[in-house]
Amino acid sequence: MIAIITGDIVNSQKAKPEKWVIALESTLNQYAGKDNWEIYRGDSFQAEIPVNNLFNALIGIKTAIKSIPPIDVRMGIGVGEKDYTNKSLTKSNGQALVFSGKVFDALKKETLAIQTPWEEVNEQLNVILELISFIMNDWNHNLSWLINQALTHQDLAQVELAEKLNKKQSQISRDLKRAGYEYILRTINYCQKTLSEKC
Repeated sequence: MIAIITGDIVNSQKAKPEKWVIALESTLNQYAGKDNWEIYRGDSFQAEIPVNNLFNALIGIKTAIKSIPPIDVRMGIGVGEKDYTNKSLTKSNGQALVFSGKVFDALKKETLAIQTPWEEVNEQLNVILELISFIMNDWNHNLSWLINQALTHQDLAQVELAEKLNKKQSQISRDLKRAGYEYILRTINYCQKTLSEKC
C-alpha cells in the first residue's frame, strides 16, 4: 500500500514563487524522494509517500509552507493500492490516487483530510487531522519554521537544535512548548501506528 498526497498552495499569488517553490521541492524530496512527486498547474502538487512516514510528511510539508507568510497548504491524502504506474505520477492510477483526489476535491474549510479503505480509520484520523489543523492555524511563520526544523532534526537534543539554529536553548524550549510540539509528536506517532496496523 502507498499514500498519495494531492495538494495546493493557498494564497500562492501573495508570496514570491521562488520562495515557496524551493521550500516545497526541498520538502517533497525529503519525504517522497526525488522522483515521486510533481508540481503542476502552477501551485498544485502530488506526491507518493511511504505509508510508514505519512504523518511526519504531512506536518513537515504544512510547516515548511506556513513558514512563508501569508501562504498555507491544503492536502487530501489517499491510502491504498496503485494499480498502474506511469512515469508521470499524475497519470498513474489506483485506489490511493482516486481516494486522494476525491478527498482533496471535497476540502472546504479544512486543510487536511484522509481516505483509506477502512471507514472507522477514516473517521478517527480525520477528527485528529481537523484538530491538528486547528492548532497549526495559530502558528505564525516563525513558529511553523521552528516546528519544521525540530521535525527534520528529531535526532538532535534541544541544546543541539538550539546551536544548529543559532538560538538560545531557553527560547527554543519556550517556543516548542507554546506550539505543543510534544503533543504533536505523540499525535503523529499515534496516527502512524493506527494506520500501520491496518496496512
